[in-house]
Amino acid sequence: MNIFLSRAKFACILAALWCGGAFPGAANSQETGSGLPFLKMGAGADAIARGDAMTASAAGAQALFYNPAGLARADESSLLVMHDQNVLGITNDILGSAVVLGDWSLGIGLQAESVNGIQIRDVASASPLGTFSSLDGALTGGAALKLSDEVSIGLNLKALIEKIYINDAFGAAMDFGAIYAPANTHFTYGLALQNIGAMGVLNNEAVEVPTLIRAGGAYSDMLGAAQELLSYTASLDVEKTFADNGIHICGGVEAAYKNTFFLRAGYATGYDASGFSAGVGVKYHFLQFDYALTPYSQNYGAANTLSVKFAL
Repeated sequence: MNIFLSRAKFACILAALWCGGAFPGAANSQETGSGLPFLKMGAGADAIARGDAMTASAAGAQALFYNPAGLARADESSLLVMHDQNVLGITNDILGSAVVLGDWSLGIGLQAESVNGIQIRDVASASPLGTFSSLDGALTGGAALKLSDEVSIGLNLKALIEKIYINDAFGAAMDFGAIYAPANTHFTYGLALQNIGAMGVLNNEAVEVPTLIRAGGAYSDMLGAAQELLSYTASLDVEKTFADNGIHICGGVEAAYKNTFFLRAGYATGYDASGFSAGVGVKYHFLQFDYALTPYSQNYGAANTLSVKFAL
């Protein structure tokens, strides 16, 4: 009696669970060419609320997951902790840190996506034979160099794991990125090539790592007469995963009052069940608390994301 779900069957289950997701971590029904969807998942509730349009905006620890060049764009060391409770029991957790060492910055990050309580059956029945869980994870180490006030470059190296039931597989990948912030302007531009690598064989089947390219820009400014009170950032990204069909365009905006209270909204195109996201945040001295809501149509419910940033 074979009670183990093959990797192909389980991939179909995950594709169904993620069908129509509102952010890059989700797989569109037209996009099942690559696995490890958590590698496309946003990092930080503030970023997810802005539609994940962060290629040019992410800095410090958060940049590990969007564009490693952003490690060098932060003025201080930082720590990021995130928990995402998604639909149908899918959870995503992130822990990242970055240390500023002059023109150099170093970072380390841990990502984990898990699904618990997956039922085992060999025939149609009212009660399962048991349950098992899946776990996908990545350990990332990054380094970035600030070449000038305008240009920074970065590199990530990743160790990957995929575990389903009693089987597991390992792999490795890397990211490259660059950021350009022209002097005397409010614009920043970013380009990142992520997840260049491969996975080992899991239960006689291998999953393709979701190699993708991101390009984007951001504009930040103060508002007129209230310059010391109100500020905003608007960003736009274009993303392409090589093994999947279609291109996603992600946009977002953040408004801040005294750099203490934040309102955010974003939209990502090309997903079936949703594209809109929104969130709020509050900053107190060295702590920043953020929340993001990603609603789904088709009775999927909603994803809730909480994150905390620490300035070190």
